[in-house]
Amino acid sequence: MPKILVICGVLFWLWSVTVEPGFAASSYVAGSANFVANGDLKEGVGNVPSHWDPAEVVQVSDIFNSRLIWEHARGSQPELQIVNAEPAGAGWEHLLTLGPPGWYFLSADIRTVGVTKWGDGAQIGLTDPERRLMLTTAGLRGTNSWQTAGFYFKVKTWSKPLVLMCRLGTSDQPALGQASFRDFSIVRTSQAPPAAASQYDFDELEAQTLAPSFTSPSDTLWSVLAVYFLLAAVAAAGWKALG
Repeated sequence: MPKILVICGVLFWLWSVTVEPGFAASSYVAGSANFVANGDLKEGVGNVPSHWDPAEVVQVSDIFNSRLIWEHARGSQPELQIVNAEPAGAGWEHLLTLGPPGWYFLSADIRTVGVTKWGDGAQIGLTDPERRLMLTTAGLRGTNSWQTAGFYFKVKTWSKPLVLMCRLGTSDQPALGQASFRDFSIVRTSQAPPAAASQYDFDELEAQTLAPSFTSPSDTLWSVLAVYFLLAAVAAAGWKALG
C-alpha cells in the first residue's frame, strides 16, 4: 500500500505539473523577431489592447472587486494592470503561434504594490491548452519596482500554438494587491541557453505528463508478498534465537 500511495502521488504531481522558473535577466540574441503581437501594448481599441483578452476572474467571496486595466495614457509607457481588492485570481491572455522548433526566451517587466505574501504573486507564463501544461515565473509579492522576469523554453513542434498570460493569484492561491506588466517578448535564440539560466523543454514535460511509468498490479503484489516473507523470516530467526 505505501508503494501504491507513493506512485499515485508522483503521477498526480506529474499530471498537474506547474514549474516556476525564477526571475532572470534576458540574454537572447539582439534583433530577434518578437512573437508576441502588440507586446509593447501600444495598439488597442477602447479599454482592451489588441491581441489581448481578459482572463476569467476567480473570486473567493461573492463580492466582485477585481479590475483589469489597460493603462495607456499619452506620454507614458503602456502597461496591463490587475487590481484585486478582494482575494482573487485574475489576469490577461494572449493567443500566439511560435515559429520553427528550437529555444525561445520569454520575458516581461513586472511591478507590484501591496501583493499579499500568501497566495500566488504576480506571474507571467505560457500554457499549452492541448496538453494542460503550464510554465510560469516565480510569484512576485510585496511592493517592488519594475523588474524583468523570464525563462527559456524549448519546443520541437513547428508553429506551436500557446497562450501567453500574466496574472495575479489563481483559483487555488488567490491574492490581494496590484500588479502591472509591460514589454512582453518571446524571441527565438540561436543556441541553447546558459546552464545556469531558467530553462524548460515543453516536449520533455509532455512526455513525463502523458506517458508516466506505471507499476503493474502484479509487480505491486509480488513486492508486498516479498516484504511479507522477509518479515516472517526475520521473526522466525528472532524467535529461534530467543528459544
